[in-house]
Amino acid sequence: MKQFVRNSDVEAAPMLDETVLYNPVRNKFCVLNETSARVWEHLASPASLEQLQAAICQEFDGADEEVVARDIKGLLEEFESLDLVKTS
Repeated sequence: MKQFVRNSDVEAAPMLDETVLYNPVRNKFCVLNETSARVWEHLASPASLEQLQAAICQEFDGADEEVVARDIKGLLEEFESLDLVKTS
């Protein structure tokens, strides 16, 4: 099962209701909304897509599991393309 974890080079800072990530290697910023920031927090430890989906569905009462799965998959793909996460 593919596991995702934060890239240790990436810096994170809260900003109002969002979280700002900075990848110094790529010199890129990324602004996360509340849900994406929660996924980022869960990535402090390695987690699979399924584990992240279950955690977010539990935290956001009434969340549609299919929508959450699709959105987290897309978010992880974006995180990978920006080198914000590592996989194992």
